[in-house]
Amino acid sequence: MFSFHSIGIDISPAMGSTPQHIIRPIEDMLSSSAFESELPMGTPWGIGSTTRAIKRLVVRELSKAEGAPYILLHNVPPSIIERTTDNRQLLGSRAIRLCYNSETRQLIIKFPKEPHEVASRSLGNIFRRAFDTMGLGDKYLSLGSAIADNGRVEKEPDDQWVPKPEYLPAGRNVHWPTVVLECGWSEGLSQLRRDASIWMAHFEAKVAIIVSVERRRHFIQIEKWVPTAGHSLRAGPLIQSRCAQRIHIMETKSGLHINGPFLYIEFEELWLRQPAANERDYVFPHATLEVLADDIWVRQDIWLAERNEELEEVSDEDIEIDNEDDDQEESQ
Repeated sequence: MFSFHSIGIDISPAMGSTPQHIIRPIEDMLSSSAFESELPMGTPWGIGSTTRAIKRLVVRELSKAEGAPYILLHNVPPSIIERTTDNRQLLGSRAIRLCYNSETRQLIIKFPKEPHEVASRSLGNIFRRAFDTMGLGDKYLSLGSAIADNGRVEKEPDDQWVPKPEYLPAGRNVHWPTVVLECGWSEGLSQLRRDASIWMAHFEAKVAIIVSVERRRHFIQIEKWVPTAGHSLRAGPLIQSRCAQRIHIMETKSGLHINGPFLYIEFEELWLRQPAANERDYVFPHATLEVLADDIWVRQDIWLAERNEELEEVSDEDIEIDNEDDDQEESQ
């Protein structure tokens, strides 16, 4: 286990390393250009008009020593998504995540690597242990990576949670999560943020947690995104997404450092109701996030070693730069 240094501890969701000025607009997100605009530069793309064509591109990317985190497919008919929902092997791998825009027939495929899968399972287990408290363990569902569909876009997260139907407000779609988790490499952070925005705008999610892992360094960024009201002169009120919390976890020669507040999920964000007298918000302290980081980095080290890649060191100067960035954000 690492020696542990906690920086900027604060359990308040409105304080600490909380970049509230980062707000992403929702408008026109499903237009052809906007849907793909946040993918990492150089993302492979192709025509996905047949299952065979998609599978060929997926298998080719998976065979590379350092494959891309995403691929983009154009001209994908809805029938392919319907036919492969329960059999992803038809697309070349069961371990992929889909985001499909039925209006433009664009398909983004995410390739989770072992460190991401570990991040999803580890943080998912942490969340479930918390959600099971207060006598509520049998009142919610963990939907895993099940696909959500609103008629315009179909999307799979890395994990998701929602109260059981009998505990949801009237009119709430029982297939749409209230809390979602998205994990990926740091070079795909902009796309992860776009994923969070899609969950807010199109599936009425109340929280999207992002876990971004640097490929060759022990550096993890966790962000909590929530919906907020926006305004368009043309369309009236809109839903935007806002980064409510950001937490950095890094390992240097001097030990493990966590910069930012405790991760915080409000009771109402998960359950869509005010807490009763014996109920409270969910707070995940730095010691819990240290366990998450340990789980991710153990698997990351193995993953890199199998590819003959060396882990790069995080310098102590990075901690100082990180603190300066947070100070600048809080002053804006």
